[in-house]
Amino acid sequence: MSELSLQLVAGSGMLPGGTLGGAWLTLAQDAGPAVPAALGLPLAGLGMLLLAGYVLSLQRPEVPPTRRRLRTASGVLMMILMGLLGFASSVVPTHDRRLMVLSWLVVVIVLGVVVLLACVDIVLTLGDALRARGAQRREIAQELRRGRTAARRADGRAAGEASGQGADA
Repeated sequence: MSELSLQLVAGSGMLPGGTLGGAWLTLAQDAGPAVPAALGLPLAGLGMLLLAGYVLSLQRPEVPPTRRRLRTASGVLMMILMGLLGFASSVVPTHDRRLMVLSWLVVVIVLGVVVLLACVDIVLTLGDALRARGAQRREIAQELRRGRTAARRADGRAAGEASGQGADA
């Protein structure tokens, strides 16, 4: 169990009548980690298991190879991030400021890399969508040209048959 210590911090000093003017009490907790290890570490482990399932599901052949590699790298980094989050929040004591800052700095850096990979994935996805849209437009334009050509031929035959029938009569 962690100990609680009360600290008296004086603001402006003594007032007439012997009372502390501007004094306040702060409650400082001489505690270990920010989150109990019994809660934080199992949650991090569960998150890692879920991410491992996601990474394994990406290995299907329907996923394009570039996206598969990018999302696999992101998933592995997120699993590492989960472990780092569990460590930073449930193992590192709050009173060890140096270790606290270093562990959370690593968490933020890895999170930044994950966000950067997500942005690259967005750009690739948008590029694929634009290419697919262009292909659809080309296909539609080609179908329209075929339809117009067929309509002109049909009109030409119909005009020829109509002029041929008029000459026979």
